[in-house]
Amino acid sequence: YIAEKNILIREHGISPESVVSAESVRLFPNPVNNYSTIEFLSTGDEEVLLQVCDLAGRILLNEEATAHPGMNQWQLNTGHLVSGVYMLRIMDNENRAVLQFVKE
Repeated sequence: YIAEKNILIREHGISPESVVSAESVRLFPNPVNNYSTIEFLSTGDEEVLLQVCDLAGRILLNEEATAHPGMNQWQLNTGHLVSGVYMLRIMDNENRAVLQFVKE
């Protein structure tokens, strides 16, 4: 299945509406083998931080990227991860989206 936006955390609370200045965030396929695709719509040029964390909160991947207006897509290499459940964080200066995925 496709992991859709699960939650957006703002400094002043939680909002289910926009994500990293985007309408939606998707991660697919889920469960993941060695590669997954991250996709979201952006309203402008902005720096975005992508992090993969284990459930204990340890950051296992920390990658910066530049989002452009429209659909943005990144390939996520998960080949180095052991089987388990992980969290993907996508952050800009104002918002943070968190998605959960399973590595087979």
